[in-house]
Amino acid sequence: MTETISRDLNRVGFHDSHIENIIRKNDDKIIFEIDWAKLENYTENKIYEAIIIGKCELIFEKITNEELIIDSTNINKKNKLDSGEIEFNYELFKNGFLILTSECDNEKFKIGGIIDYYKEANGWLDWKFGYGSFELKWKDYISQKEWIDGKELD
Repeated sequence: MTETISRDLNRVGFHDSHIENIIRKNDDKIIFEIDWAKLENYTENKIYEAIIIGKCELIFEKITNEELIIDSTNINKKNKLDSGEIEFNYELFKNGFLILTSECDNEKFKIGGIIDYYKEANGWLDWKFGYGSFELKWKDYISQKEWIDGKELD
């Protein structure tokens, strides 16, 4: 059975999640394949406590105002990317992408993390965009308490 939510994205946490794949359809749809996330509540299924969801798809439609910005100011490595706005490129994510910061509301989505070895250089990436609708889909989940107690998702 596939579980899904399509409202209140701000209750989903992506810190330390990995984007394993990105699919772009036209200019206005993005699908993220993510290894896990934390959902503060799943009231659609009468669960009022936090759950940890396994592999999931986060689908955004009606994308607007997309910006990808590289910042290499605090990168101490010799090979730094030039700071500034860049165009989307799948090569940015060929090694996966660890989400270190995320901000979500019902109109905007923003993630940030370190880009490693893109053009043999490194930098911090902030990716933000507006959206008209979203859907988060997954199959497996456990309670946050089970997760804290050491249970793993199948």
